[in-house]
Amino acid sequence: MRRGPDRVLLAVVVILAALGVVMAYSTGIGRDRGSALLRGHLIKGLVGAVGMGAAYKVGYRRWSAWAKRLLLPVTLSLMGLLVLRAVHGGVWRWYRLGPFSLQPSEVTKLVLVLYIADFLDRKGERVREFQRGVLPASIACGVPLVLILLEPDLSTTAAVGAILGGMLFVGGGRIRHLAVVGLVVAAALGIAVFGLGYGRERVLAYVGKGDEDPKYQMEQSLVALGSGGVLGRGLGKGVQKHWFLPESHTDFVFSVVGEELGLLGTLGVLGLFVLYGWRGAAIARRVGEVRAFFVAVGITLMVEVYALCNIAVATGMLPTTGLPLPFVSYGGTSLVVSLAGTGILLDISRRGG
Repeated sequence: MRRGPDRVLLAVVVILAALGVVMAYSTGIGRDRGSALLRGHLIKGLVGAVGMGAAYKVGYRRWSAWAKRLLLPVTLSLMGLLVLRAVHGGVWRWYRLGPFSLQPSEVTKLVLVLYIADFLDRKGERVREFQRGVLPASIACGVPLVLILLEPDLSTTAAVGAILGGMLFVGGGRIRHLAVVGLVVAAALGIAVFGLGYGRERVLAYVGKGDEDPKYQMEQSLVALGSGGVLGRGLGKGVQKHWFLPESHTDFVFSVVGEELGLLGTLGVLGLFVLYGWRGAAIARRVGEVRAFFVAVGITLMVEVYALCNIAVATGMLPTTGLPLPFVSYGGTSLVVSLAGTGILLDISRRGG
């Protein structure tokens, strides 16, 4: 039985995307780039809207069927970044395409979700076995995750690993098997942080030691949230975004929402993400196809984990990660991928149970 796409989910995404447009302009006010940020975000949002429509039209069956074939090109694109990093030095996470940029790790995130959904559908009960279940999935996903870690991008590696681990758990993977893989991932992250020094200062600042800059960022984020009060200073009237809060249009956009729209604004954003998770879970529960169930679970986790991490950073519960707030942070590959993933989820929502 066919039905229309989930209207509540669609409304949630439209409201969050509209808020993103408003905040893109607001965070640029007073820095002579409000119009530039607004124009850039609108263009990327339009690309994302087209991507959402295309993903909806193509349908989840084709996307999940293509996942294995897409895994190779996204892995090669991540390898290419390592070459660019060696040429330019330092961190290199994007391909520059004129006025646009492409972040392969964001595309890889959605491809891996679709791949694991296809994997769980094919394996069935065998996912409960380590050698035929969790291990081959971990190896297939581990290669692109290691490449993301080497960019270096620890936060994306950890977040995507958590999303895929959640999917395997829902798919029937045994906790002890997942724990073994989790320990390996944690060890790799630990070596990257304390052995190679990637993100070391952020972690030390979080526990009250080390460089003052990451600690300063967290403190200023809390100041922004606290100074907004219940109703906020008013849209565009925030102070912290001008001189004190770094990356206010991306990493700390939630803090700007808190300062300008107050507690009610932040609770509204939280409520919208709760609604997204509720509708995603309802779509997964209602659909009658196993593969569709896992795709719905994966895309819902993809949005919710990123939202949770971004808000946890803004409120000082996690070290600074650099993960965007889905649909709201200034546009880019993340916005396009989140909208495209939602398009696939909307396609699943119209299928009967």
